Amino acid sequence: MQIFGCGSLNASQKYIPTGETRQYSLIEIDRSLSKLTYHIRKTLEQPLRLPIWMAGNISQNNNNSYLEVHFKIPISHERKDANMTSKSEMLKKLAEADDLVIIKDYHNALQRLKELDPNDPFVRRLTIECLSQLEMDDECIKFIKKPKNITEFTLLSEALWRKKEYHNLRKLLKEFSQNSDYSTSEAFKRMKRKLNDRGE
Repeated sequence: MQIFGCGSLNASQKYIPTGETRQYSLIEIDRSLSKLTYHIRKTLEQPLRLPIWMAGNISQNNNNSYLEVHFKIPISHERKDANMTSKSEMLKKLAEADDLVIIKDYHNALQRLKELDPNDPFVRRLTIECLSQLEMDDECIKFIKKPKNITEFTLLSEALWRKKEYHNLRKLLKEFSQNSDYSTSEAFKRMKRKLNDRGE
């Protein structure tokens, strides 16, 4: 059962319009998914502030306490079920990849991760760890592109150094030179020294 809190059920008295009482609604969906019934419930305010709930009224529907809506096309829940299954499968594969990283089976972990969204922060972190541990520098450089933290910056700069991409490494240092979090890091200083020693 989906529960949504709204309206005046928990509102303080000053927010309830004059002449109105606290209300809540029940939305009933037929099992055929082709009809929706909207029920109104309101209170009779009591001196002891213990409300008695009764049927409300909908002025737009001849003051009936309910409103029925029929759908020509049944409400579809297939998309929701598919999304839930997809989410469940994703979490399963992510957990499997994490377990493989723990036992240092980086090759198989990477295969699981390739089936997942690379923009997911956890997927990204595990993927970068696998590529780094496997010393797949080309793939690591392509995957990281723009570092999102010091760890990614460190791994990217080291991969660029090993691949002798000194020009791109210099561009990386220049790009982050104005960011004190990066420019004061040991990785930044180390790579800058290495480039200077090479006369780059």
